[in-house]
Amino acid sequence: MCFMHCLLILCIFQYGIAKDTLPVFLLDHSQVLGNVFVVPNPFLRTGNIAFLEMINHAVKQSSVLIIFVEEQFCTEDISRKDGMGTPYPSLREDVLKHRVKYMPNVLNPISIITQILEPSQMNVFVLKPGQKFDRAIDKLKFFYVFFKDNKRDETRIEALRRHNFAIDTIYEQIQKQSSGPVVAIYTGKVNPITSTSPRSTPGEKPYADSTIVELASEGGLFRFIGMKLKRPPLARSIVSDMPIIVSELRSKTHTSEFLETYIEFHGFRLRFSFRILPKFWYLDNVTLLEGEEEVGFRNYNIRVPIDQSYYCDEPMTLVSRKDRSMVSITAYQMKPNIPISNEMLAQLQINFDLAIIIEMLESLDMSKLGTFYNVCKCNPYYDIHLLSGFFVSGILLFAIFLSVACLYNLKTNDRMDDAYGKFLIITAEA
Repeated sequence: MCFMHCLLILCIFQYGIAKDTLPVFLLDHSQVLGNVFVVPNPFLRTGNIAFLEMINHAVKQSSVLIIFVEEQFCTEDISRKDGMGTPYPSLREDVLKHRVKYMPNVLNPISIITQILEPSQMNVFVLKPGQKFDRAIDKLKFFYVFFKDNKRDETRIEALRRHNFAIDTIYEQIQKQSSGPVVAIYTGKVNPITSTSPRSTPGEKPYADSTIVELASEGGLFRFIGMKLKRPPLARSIVSDMPIIVSELRSKTHTSEFLETYIEFHGFRLRFSFRILPKFWYLDNVTLLEGEEEVGFRNYNIRVPIDQSYYCDEPMTLVSRKDRSMVSITAYQMKPNIPISNEMLAQLQINFDLAIIIEMLESLDMSKLGTFYNVCKCNPYYDIHLLSGFFVSGILLFAIFLSVACLYNLKTNDRMDDAYGKFLIITAEA
């Protein structure tokens, strides 16, 4: 019975998450990506922003980046086995040695990669069965290797085992040719699970393919995915105009600092209110303004460590009370820039000349002082799909316990007599 419950939860998980995510292997034999922390939790989905940061970090730390791409790829391919065992013996060994990082569920990784590293005729290679990789990479910073299979001549496990051997061969070959570290990514184009996603409606693109907007100012950094405006009565999505930061307002008290950032989008203004303390910063609320009038409000009161950014893949929705217009952001990440105080300058003066420090700070571009690298996620472990699985399992367990309790309450005869038959009477004379 416990097995059936686990199977039910996994089925719910597959229906809710796995069909629009793909597994990703990050090969780093030189271990130059030690700062990239990955939790191989099958119930944890890696969003666009987190994966985007990993790709940017891999590009900066490597001299050559290789992207191996399957036509179709899913978690079931990794768990397949035959008489010879797993089709990924070397990948499994490298994962145990921490030379390969494994992410079970990344949201449309190939679309994120191609946005940063644009494929072209010069950096795309197609590897067919029996073909060796003998192309010269010259001075390419990155290139793609697409696997093409012949399904008639080999099984899926045999094809994956051949791909694993090709990945090892090409990786070692490029590592010998390159003068610096080599990083590789192994993933697929699509997940073969074809059921329709409950998170998207017909005619609406999933947010993995939506526009990623990055905004930077002296006050903070913002990254929005799938920002759109819907106006009644047709509620048509408008995504043409890009949001812009129009103004910022800072104020201070003895204990904290307050920052209000105004972002304009299709005639509306979104006011993000931050509160900055010595060890934490807070996202207090987000207000929707039309002109100078407040038409929507949402309270958050989210606390984030001072050196981390806040990322959430749960939609932010603000609805106007006047005409029910709605501004929605499918996923977002933000971080206010922490100003350099006089106390910090006093600490720096211990080892350096204060005049030099001030001159360096004044020459810096303040929009680049923040970073999105350290991330605090809004829902690191639980999401609606996992909680739904727990809820259904609880209902089934309650039904089982109720059935067992009913069985214990059944009354039966303590003898094998027929309760409706005639009694046997024995008389004896003294």
